Amino acid sequence: MLLLDKRSGTESTPWARICISLLFFVVCFVSLALDFPVNAADIAINLLLCLCVIAMPFAPIASTVGAVILDSIVTMHMVHPLNVGTMAILQGVGFVSFGYGVIASCVVLLLAAVEQFALSAVLANSALPWAASISIVLTYCVSAAIGYLARCQVRSQRKNERENDIRHHMAMWKHDVTTAMRLHDHAAGDMSIIARMAQGHLRRSPVDVEEWTQVNELALRALEDLHCIIDDLRSHENIDEESGVLDTLNRHDVTLYVEEHDLKMNQVGIHGHTTIRFDGSFDMVPERKANLVLRLVGEIYTNIAKYAGTDYSMTVAWDTEKVAIIESNDVVEIDEVRADDMRRKGAGLSHYRRLLERSGGSLEYGVKDGRWKLTAVIR
Repeated sequence: MLLLDKRSGTESTPWARICISLLFFVVCFVSLALDFPVNAADIAINLLLCLCVIAMPFAPIASTVGAVILDSIVTMHMVHPLNVGTMAILQGVGFVSFGYGVIASCVVLLLAAVEQFALSAVLANSALPWAASISIVLTYCVSAAIGYLARCQVRSQRKNERENDIRHHMAMWKHDVTTAMRLHDHAAGDMSIIARMAQGHLRRSPVDVEEWTQVNELALRALEDLHCIIDDLRSHENIDEESGVLDTLNRHDVTLYVEEHDLKMNQVGIHGHTTIRFDGSFDMVPERKANLVLRLVGEIYTNIAKYAGTDYSMTVAWDTEKVAIIESNDVVEIDEVRADDMRRKGAGLSHYRRLLERSGGSLEYGVKDGRWKLTAVIR
């Protein structure tokens, strides 16, 4: 299998083709020497035969026809037309030609059969030696089979390498997606809280206005940079982004999660409450649904911290078939400085909309009657 190479049509390296040709040359040379004295013309013909074998991977039709014709010329001077040299040439032709398909292989075999018939019945004026012809066919078929098996091994090796590359890239992409999830669910939410606390302090007290304004601007700028990083990490839409770090989720975990976020909202002056309702007899939630629900709830809380006025309300209803989320909040007055940031509010939610719709769910959101309203169904 060291004769195989991934770059050429026949998957045999140039050095391997040269070695094969030299071997054919030695066999043909010995065969010629046994039949009649070797001269310069005979050596030239054998060299041309070697060149034809070398050229087979690059020009299979022309080089094969040339090899057949040259072999016919050599065989015309021999006592036994069906000789070892002819079999050696057919071995190389069989190995090489099958790489171009069954049809090409059959055409080459037909050319060889016509050559032998012409040599035996016409040029050598003798009857067709059936036993020798059968040996020629068997030699060619065995060589073609060896070439086919060798190429199968190379294709299998390439397939394994491609699969390993795909698995490696999938692992890297999944790591990027998981990193984006963690940045969004934790760091982005905390940065929103910091910005909101700075804004609340500016509204309540004129003391240290410059410092708190700087804190607010730095927090918003860091949040914007963080969203850019998250967008880059989420750029692989073909990855299964519904996988996460949780295996299962129970009722107590859900309650603690929303209570923690409700407390954070109240600390920055946004008053509200999230109601959790469990319908049905179940304690654990599957991995996919558990991660997706908590990530979406975290996204909702992040948007509340950034854009809500003073109040919000949210309901999370669980049952054995689906999870329904309904959220509503007033919208704080947005100045021109935060207008671009406000337009980004739909960016994270549109990402979750694609995830939910992919699994048969839905996500609708927008401003209605002066309040932001969101409805999600996760299946």
